Parts: sequence; C-alpha cells; structure tokens
Amino acid sequence: MIEEFFSPEEAMPVDQRTRYYNRKVREVVRFAYENAPAVRDRLDKAGVTPAQIRTVKNLELIPFISREDIIEMQKENPPYGGLLAMPVPSLYKIIYSPGPIYVPLATVDYCTAARKILFAMGLRRGDMAILSMPPLFMAGASIVDAMALDGIVGVSAGTGNTELQISMIRDLGIKGYIGTPTFLMNMMKKADELGYQDIKLSCALVWGEPLLPEVRQALERDYHIRLTDGLGIGVGLDFGYVCGEHAGFHITEEQFVEVVDPDTGKQLKPGEIGVVVVTGFSNNAFPMIRYKTGDLSKLEVEPCPCGRTSPRLMGILGRVGDSVKVRALYITPGQVKSVVSRFPAVAKCQVVVSRIGYKDDMTFNIELADETIDREKFVNELQTSFQDACRLRIDRICFVPRGAIPEGYKTIVDERSWAVKR
Repeated sequence: MIEEFFSPEEAMPVDQRTRYYNRKVREVVRFAYENAPAVRDRLDKAGVTPAQIRTVKNLELIPFISREDIIEMQKENPPYGGLLAMPVPSLYKIIYSPGPIYVPLATVDYCTAARKILFAMGLRRGDMAILSMPPLFMAGASIVDAMALDGIVGVSAGTGNTELQISMIRDLGIKGYIGTPTFLMNMMKKADELGYQDIKLSCALVWGEPLLPEVRQALERDYHIRLTDGLGIGVGLDFGYVCGEHAGFHITEEQFVEVVDPDTGKQLKPGEIGVVVVTGFSNNAFPMIRYKTGDLSKLEVEPCPCGRTSPRLMGILGRVGDSVKVRALYITPGQVKSVVSRFPAVAKCQVVVSRIGYKDDMTFNIELADETIDREKFVNELQTSFQDACRLRIDRICFVPRGAIPEGYKTIVDERSWAVKR
C-alpha cells in the first residue's frame, strides 16, 4: 500500500472536512446562480435562492440535473445549454462527451482529482504511463493534463491497436497504464501470444467499466500489476478511486457526493443504497450541481485504514434510468432512436448489451418495414451511422421476424450480470 498522500487535505479531520464541504457548496451555488442562466432558471423554478444553501444538507432543495437533461438543454440552446458560466475567450479548453455534450473547462485545475488518483495509483515524476483512452473525453483529457502537471511522461495511445500498444509498453519500459480493465486484459493476453516475458508494466488505473473480480485476480496474480479502480463522469468530474485497502471508492475533495432517494432527492444515511449525485467544485465554467449519475451505491463515512478521512462509495451496485455504459461510453435510447430514424426501412429496433468473456457485446435486433432492401448495404450504413454518432461499434445486426420485439419494449436492454461467460 502506498501511504503518502498527494495533499494534506486527504486526511483532514472530519469536522474540518464538514466545514470545507459546506463552504464549497455555498460558493459554487452562488457563483453558478450569478453566472449560468440555466442554473439560475432551475433554482428560480424550484423557489430556491443561493442564500438558502448554507450546508450540504440544503442541497436537497435543488432539483437533480441528469445527462439526458444536459443533452436536451444543449440541443435547445446550443452549444452549452445555458450552463456556460464565463466568457468563452477565458476558457482553458473544451472536451466532449458522447450525446453530444460539450463541456467547457475553466482552468487546468479541473484535473486536480486526476492528479490525486494518479498519485494513489503509484505514479511519480519521471515515471512513464500509457493512456489507452481518447484525450477528447474527460477520462483521457484529465489524465493528459494531470501527467503534464506532475512530470509523468505520457504516451497518449488512444483506443484500439492492441498489438501496437503492448509493443510500446515493452519497447519503452512503460510503468503505468490508464484505460479500461478489458483492454488491459486483452493486451496482456496478446503479450502472452507474442511471447513477451519482459513487460515492466507494474501499475494501472482502470475505469470506464466495472472491474470484475476475475480480471483483478488475473492481472494482479498472473501479471503482477497493481490495480487502482477509478470513478469519473464525462461532464468534467473525476471523483473517486480505490486505495490499497480495497475498501470502497475514496471521494476526492474536488466535489461533494450524496447518495439519495432517487424519487424524493432526500439524502440517505450511510449504508443505505440510493443513487449517486455529484456537485463539483473544480470547474466554474460549467457548474455541475446535483448531477444525477444514475449509479446506485451506498456511503461509508468512517475513516479508512489507509488514513484518508474522505467518505467512500462502497462499489457501484447497479443503475437507474435508461443510459447504459458500454466499453466506457454511455449510450442512450435517444441516441439509438436518432440514428435509426435515418433508416425508413426499420419498423422497430432494440439494442441488447451482454458480456462475452471480458468484453461488452452489443447486438442490434431489427424488425424491417421493408423486406426488399439490400441488407448488406443497410448493415454497412447503420454500422457507420451508429459509430459516427456514438463512437461505438455494433458487434452484430440481426434481422428478426415482425413481432419478435414486443410492444412497450425498451430501446436498450442490458443483460450483463458482470460474471464472466465462457
């Protein structure tokens, strides 16, 4: 276990942490209300003023905002949906989240949580790490900036090219990996196939999808890679990681996390399961106040044996809502319907997400309104349209008989149990 902390605030006394959260919540709500029209409108409609938000408990007065809400807001009021809280010329950069969602970032300080996560992972100045995620998205952008600030030598490889990436890891003597656990597992299996016995990879930050116990065991036991499991959301917030005690996700100090009743919005007691809601402190350009992630979890507030005093999320226990994360990217029913609407020959479409081995698998079941179409051409065009819109490749497109997709069907069905199928 790495015992050093990135900053003293990770071990601040509990009463000091409470005062810190209360102050930060007051500041972010006041700033957002004064500078982001959509936030002001949201609070006004709820009959809430910034003066009423004195403590984190008062956040219950503010309605949720969801990923789907932001997509719709940016569609109706492009490009930022009324959430931009400072002039565009003063921004640091803009990142993208499939939906689409455009996320303006105020300063490089947005990546402070990522710096803490890389430190906990075991990377230090002068170490080399490979980033196997797109730098356009939050999970990649924050890592690129965090590595630059802390003197970590970065190799931004992006997604795919398994053999090339494992060759780079070997040739360059790379110490750290950042990406999905599935891709890391596939790379290590490729290394075995190629007969590489001199891989120096020793630590990894894995996020974007659940870390299966079988995968953790294989990577740590067979390949001697120390894993750090991370949490983040595409609207500009990295917020959690699992330390060496493996006792839940530590919540970094750059945001406040609630676990709430999804219907009432009321905060639940530690140990009670509810939906994870995040309020960010590190990006004034695009204030996220009570962002409803859709993930279900429970909080542990007792200090961790590692010495950190931050609250911890005790795993991700499921999801509410319609968004589904596939290969580290969210897809929504609206995205699927938008793509399929371009094809008049489709009567019904249902996406089935499953898990085969260590990989997410995505099947499109299609009922045709026109059986005379050129199916090969249709498959190619649908594949291209979906990949352009959602950045995900369909594993298979199946034509099913009329009536096979029932009335009242869900557009996306998630059949994953997160147990490995063979």
